[in-house]
Amino acid sequence: MFVRHIPLLALTCLAGLVITNDLAGQPAKPAQPPADTAEPPAADPRLDALLMRWEKETAKCETVAVDLVCTRKNPVFNRTEKLVGYAKFMRLSNGEYAARLELRSQEDPNRYEKYICTGGYIYVFRPEEKLILVYTVPRQQAGQLPDDGALPFLFGLKAQVAKQRYRLRITKETEHYTYVEVLPVYPRDKADFTYARLAILNKDYPGLPKDLPKEIFWIEPTQVEVKWDIIRVQRDVPGTVQRSDFVKPELPPGWQWKSEASSSAAPAPSPRPPTVIRNQGG
Repeated sequence: MFVRHIPLLALTCLAGLVITNDLAGQPAKPAQPPADTAEPPAADPRLDALLMRWEKETAKCETVAVDLVCTRKNPVFNRTEKLVGYAKFMRLSNGEYAARLELRSQEDPNRYEKYICTGGYIYVFRPEEKLILVYTVPRQQAGQLPDDGALPFLFGLKAQVAKQRYRLRITKETEHYTYVEVLPVYPRDKADFTYARLAILNKDYPGLPKDLPKEIFWIEPTQVEVKWDIIRVQRDVPGTVQRSDFVKPELPPGWQWKSEASSSAAPAPSPRPPTVIRNQGG
């Protein structure tokens, strides 16, 4: 069984991107995660500037369409799988956020992952089991540190919140990239990933601003290594993201609805959405 994880961190990063793949050079192979430390990293003006730029860029965005390639390496089974797909995001008029993610295996087109968030509900497709899992999205209280789902971070990641939730540290700078290490602080995040790294652009390219991520890499607690390579991003481009992309999906023939607490034919939403999407395949 090959378990697939899509953590909050990756969706968080995608929401503010304006990136293409036409870069000179590619990110280096990630280093192994360091041992955890009791104290957070010292203040870094360069890191603070990156976070503030990120916050500013994401806050003014209404829609995002992302083309990406996902690579997963499972050391237990010595298996590597590549999936190609897209992610879409939209800020809704009621203050909620909608998201859609679809990835399809290059080895087997029938193996795919699909995730739709309508704003109030999250639908997770499990094609191997012919199920659509249904979750509700709780509203975050003002001033409360978000701890569930991707939505609180999608448009307008706050620099202070990022530093509270993760231990962030610049580990290396090259001509093209600044590498930022991300370590989880809270138990729920630690259950999703043990180590992550962002490869952030150092230079402006035509239509491509610097200081935003090009690659997102993380290691899951199972030691599975996941890399998202961002191929193209379109922000606020008319026609690329529609409200119809985020409506409740139709149930395919022979499939069933299933909530976290119930498997009845009519979906009974569970009280909390997943922080990762776990779509299991053979």
